[in-house]
Amino acid sequence: MRLDIQGRIYHSDSHHADRKIATPSSALGLLREELVRNIGIERLKGFLIRFGWEMGVADGKKALQSNMPFIEMVKRGPMFHVTNGHIRGNEYKGYAEIGENGQVLSIYGEGTWEDSYEAIEHISRLGVSQTQVCHTLTGYASGYMSTICGHEVLAKEVTCVGRGDKECRWVLKSLHDWNGEMDEERKYYHQTPILKELEFTYEQLLEQTNFITRLSNLQRKLTEEVSREGSLQTIADHVFAEMKKPILIEDTDGQLLAYSGPDSKPNLENCQRLRVPVVLQNRVIGYCSFLYDPDQLISHQNDRTLLDRIANAASLVFLNEKIRYESLVRMKGDFLEQLLSGYFTNREDIIRRGKYANLNLKLPFHLAVLQTKITRSMSMEDEFHLREQIFETVYQYFQKFGKQALTGRREGNIIMLLIKDQRERRSIQEIMQQFYEDLALALH
Repeated sequence: MRLDIQGRIYHSDSHHADRKIATPSSALGLLREELVRNIGIERLKGFLIRFGWEMGVADGKKALQSNMPFIEMVKRGPMFHVTNGHIRGNEYKGYAEIGENGQVLSIYGEGTWEDSYEAIEHISRLGVSQTQVCHTLTGYASGYMSTICGHEVLAKEVTCVGRGDKECRWVLKSLHDWNGEMDEERKYYHQTPILKELEFTYEQLLEQTNFITRLSNLQRKLTEEVSREGSLQTIADHVFAEMKKPILIEDTDGQLLAYSGPDSKPNLENCQRLRVPVVLQNRVIGYCSFLYDPDQLISHQNDRTLLDRIANAASLVFLNEKIRYESLVRMKGDFLEQLLSGYFTNREDIIRRGKYANLNLKLPFHLAVLQTKITRSMSMEDEFHLREQIFETVYQYFQKFGKQALTGRREGNIIMLLIKDQRERRSIQEIMQQFYEDLALALH
């Protein structure tokens, strides 16, 4: 069976009237979401304000053509808001100053928009905003009232459900009554030509492409440097050479570990800093920072991405150093344990093996024992980490002062074999007393 269907529907004024197109609020919400993703929140605001303005101007022109009294045209604006589906209801009040010839000298209004579709869709698709979001409603009110008043009138949303407020409240005034408060807001009402929009988008795309290329080159150089077991300083030098940004790497106590920039040393008193942590085994062990002039604009997103890559490379350098340190400590600790247990019987063998640990065992030496006792209550894991910290601090103490020493652990104590320095005038008791004081200060 075949059903033939045909017909013709048209509006007599369709070629001349500014036609309305009904659009579900969910579709406008989807448009909002896509625009945020592609042009950003700031430019979305301008787009929606101009979009609302055009709708308001169109409805304002229709109101003028109806020749209804001015007060009725004013009341028609909130009604259009509802019939257009922008809101479910509103409350408002205000007044207008009318001249002798019937011209509108100024107007003031305030009120609330109930169930703004913009607030509902924004929260549904983008979450709670940091600022007001009813840009289409604001633009519509401004466009409509400017058209029927014959001079520029601007609306401002002062509270918004879209940012977590209890209601969407607005204020509307003639431009000259805003006393300059809306000067910054007026920029959103001036449409940017599409060619300028495309130029701006192309410039952004080109800038981002160049950044990705530079980031890729830097990542490759950092990877090569880490694979060669390079230092933090060589990494900082690569970063400055590639990105021309002064870079600072420091430990958690603020001690400088590496710096590269136009000056021989960083000037931290008169600069801005962007800093990210260096993390190793879920523990912050340092920071990487870019340094800027006080009035310099910071590209937070790109520079933070750079710093994240640099911090990762620094973390790998720390890891390499940790592995080397632990290997050396383990080797020296094993050697000390062998000495204490009488494993070696040949003196020449002991002296020869000592050279591998950078020790001259032909010289006199002292043997010291550091007893460690945990007095406060803590978990086994915390106690383990504390003992590791103490042992590492002891090892690094002698490394720092260039002393020949072997350190190891035995029966819960730290054993230290210290080669006697012929130039040292202090007694072993004085040396160990200073060591004990420095150790207590380091662990405080």
